[in-house]
Amino acid sequence: MNLEQNRNLEELLENTTVLVETIASEIVHSTNKIYACYHPGDINSSLFDFKNRNIIDNFNQNFPAIKESIENNITSLPYKEKNDEVLILANLLSELKEFDLALSLYINLTKLDPENHFAWTNLMTIYIQRGMHAEAMECYLHLPPDFIEYSNSEKTNSSADSYRVLNISTAYPIYYSLRSLGDQVKESKELKQQYEQELRELYSIKEFVRGQEELENGNFDDAFIQLTSIAPRFPNSHVLQFFIGKAAIEGKHYLMAEEYFKKAIQIKSEIPEYWAELADCFFVQHKNEQAIKALKTALAIDPASQRCWELAGRMITTIESQGEYDHFIKQIQLMPSAQAILNFVEVLINKKRYDNTLEILQIGVSKFPENASILENLALVYERMGKFDEAIGIYEELLMSGKSVQKYLRKITSILTVLHDDKRLVKILKMVSSYLPWDETTLWNKIGDLLMRAKDYLGASEAFRKVISFDADDPRIQFNLGLAYQELSLFKKAEETYRNVLDLNPSDHAALNNLGNVLKELKRYDEAIDAYQTAIDIEPLKAISWANLGILYEELKLRNEAKECYQKAKDIALTNKDYKSAAQFEEWENSI
Repeated sequence: MNLEQNRNLEELLENTTVLVETIASEIVHSTNKIYACYHPGDINSSLFDFKNRNIIDNFNQNFPAIKESIENNITSLPYKEKNDEVLILANLLSELKEFDLALSLYINLTKLDPENHFAWTNLMTIYIQRGMHAEAMECYLHLPPDFIEYSNSEKTNSSADSYRVLNISTAYPIYYSLRSLGDQVKESKELKQQYEQELRELYSIKEFVRGQEELENGNFDDAFIQLTSIAPRFPNSHVLQFFIGKAAIEGKHYLMAEEYFKKAIQIKSEIPEYWAELADCFFVQHKNEQAIKALKTALAIDPASQRCWELAGRMITTIESQGEYDHFIKQIQLMPSAQAILNFVEVLINKKRYDNTLEILQIGVSKFPENASILENLALVYERMGKFDEAIGIYEELLMSGKSVQKYLRKITSILTVLHDDKRLVKILKMVSSYLPWDETTLWNKIGDLLMRAKDYLGASEAFRKVISFDADDPRIQFNLGLAYQELSLFKKAEETYRNVLDLNPSDHAALNNLGNVLKELKRYDEAIDAYQTAIDIEPLKAISWANLGILYEELKLRNEAKECYQKAKDIALTNKDYKSAAQFEEWENSI
């Protein structure tokens, strides 16, 4: 229930009636089923069948402020007028284990309506859970025999729970409807109040409520039927005409949609979203000149309308074919809204119109040089166009802002990995190290790994030595340093380093195997054989040490021993389904 997105949270908290309505509305539209009460005495059952748990997560984000508002206005909540909505709120609090506050709401509900059996049941259930049996019994006495009979039936038949299901059609989704009407409504307090007043009147009509629910659920023809049934009663409601048009266009009845959008515009012509929907309707019918005219009208009313620019981006090919592309580019140059530019180019990027997108984003950068989202999209377009240096340059600029460093570093890493340019990545890492949430050990270890990949073994050895200066007891870093020395043919240093690893972890198979390789290079063959044998004793089912021992035996002209080792390595590889290695070992075996 991300209330801050639906409506300014502070504004909601000023009016607890609106707050309760909003919470109930969001719950209704986020659940498949709402239970009005617990199964009597069973507090472990859930009161909501959520479509997903996102609503709980979002509600928790705003909960401290909501809780304070409810507590401060506990006696003035709309218990009588909005008893179902307050019950939903109390049930949500119970779901979150906020039982003290839930109890207060249930008690007030029962005071105003002693026949509210759901509130009595939930009160009783919480009291039982708290061991307050006298209070629980008092609640039980307020439940009529038929209600008790229903609950007893549910004990034997879990599907007999319909008596607990809350069927609520009074929780009006006003703020969902307001969002459909566009940004101007959201940003203008006067317009918002005007729309809310009209919506409240409409939501008192059950057909409108059902129509909105059908729209939300994607049943557009049913929505159209419900909404048109009340049109004669509200001939001057541009809001109703708009929603009838929405139902028609979503149901692909474009001529009817056109008719109702035109009616909405005749009543109230200064809403850009009305013109945008009409333009969309024209585009679908290939009435392109009329569509572009309607879209231009919408942008004349609100040059920053996100809905209009999203539509313009989606229809850019048609706009070009009508010779109107330059007009919209000029409009972009006058654009007062970065978000509208982003809405426009997002569609262009999806259409792979990179040249057009590049032109628009460059205008966007000149107008909004500090807007990270525009810069990100520009970098993305450069990347898609294969202009990797330009993309990396922008990501480097974003990195230096010190914000979202890891996100931009991942993007740079992705590009440079494809380009096999690990050295440049190391340079960037060093440049932004102060912004990274890593300690020195982590940073230099990553740099060492990258330099190993770049085959800069000297640089890697320096990086790993720096790590060891911070933490000499990490065998993994010692092992990596040994690998770097080995690649540099510094076999004495490699031997010393691998022995350090084995001091820290005597059972390190890889270190023993590599130590054998180093000792072989130093022509200390007996010690090398011992190292390989020890590695085999530790991990007898790893082919690598058998193969390396075979290579050494072959160099020492011990052909039978070499052949036996290769055969053993081959058998292990076959067992592990490593057929490529098995073929290699067999080739070595047969070559002796």
